[in-house]
Amino acid sequence: MKKRFFNVTSTSPVKLALALFCTALSSHALAQSNLVLNPSFELGGTAPTSWTRGIAAVGSATTAYQGTNSLRIFTNSTSASQTLTIKSGFKYEISVWVHAVDLTAGKAIFDTSDKYDGVGQGQFIISAATGGWIKYSGSFTATNTSITLRMFTDSAFKGTVYFDQVVLSQTVELPNPWKAQDIGTVGITGSTSFSSGLYTIKGAGSAINGSADSFQYVHQISSGDCDIKINVNSLTNVANIGTAGRAGVMIRESLNSNARAVGLWLTRANTLIFSYRTTTGSSTANFNSSSGAPWLRLTRTGDSFKAYYSSNGTSWTQLGSTVTASMSTNAYIGMGLCSGQTNKLATAVISNVTATP
Repeated sequence: MKKRFFNVTSTSPVKLALALFCTALSSHALAQSNLVLNPSFELGGTAPTSWTRGIAAVGSATTAYQGTNSLRIFTNSTSASQTLTIKSGFKYEISVWVHAVDLTAGKAIFDTSDKYDGVGQGQFIISAATGGWIKYSGSFTATNTSITLRMFTDSAFKGTVYFDQVVLSQTVELPNPWKAQDIGTVGITGSTSFSSGLYTIKGAGSAINGSADSFQYVHQISSGDCDIKINVNSLTNVANIGTAGRAGVMIRESLNSNARAVGLWLTRANTLIFSYRTTTGSSTANFNSSSGAPWLRLTRTGDSFKAYYSSNGTSWTQLGSTVTASMSTNAYIGMGLCSGQTNKLATAVISNVTATP
C-alpha cells in the first residue's frame, strides 16, 4: 500500500513513518480542544476508561510524560484503541508521546486504523528504544466522519512501550468567507491555515502559466468590480531554478485549471510577474519587472484589470498596462502559491489581506 509523508515533527532520530494523505478542501472552523477521551490515561487505573484494550495494554504508574499514568504495552500483538467523531473536510492535528524501553525486535505503532483517507493510514512507527519520552506529531484533512486511534505492537515485538498525552484537535482554519483548494495537477496536496492575522499557504504545482495552472488557491466569490491587497512575508522551498515558484494575488473566472485568469506574483528571484489568460484554455501572457516588492494589489473594474506593487502598502506603482479580459461578473478573487515543481510543497506566509469582492 502506497503511503505519503506529510507535516511530520519529531525530536528523535528513531525510525518514523507518518502517512497522512489529504484530499479534501480546507474549510472554516474555530480552534477546538483535544477530542480524545482520557488522553493521559489518568482515569481508570490499570483499566483506563474510554479505551478498548488487549489484556497486555494497561494503565501504568511506572512512568508518565505528564501526570501519574501512561498506557503500557509489554507483549506482542496487543493494542488499545478509541473511535472518535470528526468532521469531513476539516484539518486536524494529531500527536502522541512515546517511551520505548528495551525494544529489541519488531515495532510499536500509533496509527489511524480506520484508513480515514480511503487510501492509506496515518502511522507513526517506533522500531528502537527511544531513550526517554519522544513526541510524534502530524496533521491531516479528514475525509470521513469518524477516526479510530490505535496504539499497538506487531507480532515480532519484544520490549515495553509507554504511550501518553494522545491529542486529536481541530486546527484553526480559514475565516469566513475564504476557502482553499488546489487548482490543476499539483502532485502533492496543498493546504492553508490562518492564525493571528497570518495565512500560511502550502502548495505544489509546476506553473501558473501556459494554457493551464497548477497551484494552491485561497479564494472567495467576487461580483463585478473588486480589489485585493496582500503582503507576502516569506516565500520558501520554491523551485531553485526559474520563476515558476511564486506567490501572489489572482482573479479567475472559474476554478478550472484553464480558466480566464489575471494575477500578480512575487517570485523566488524577487521579481514580479503580472500574468493574464484572456481566453479559456489559451496561453498566458506576462508583464515582468526586474525587481520585486512584498505588497501586491490587483483590481478589476468591469473587464479591465490592473496590477500594482508597493514596498510599504501605502504608495502603489502600476506594473505593466491595463489588461482587458471578458470575465464573468461572478468570479473568484484570492491569493495563491505555486512551488514550481509538481512533487514539492512550498510555503508562503501572507499578512495584511484585504479584499473588496
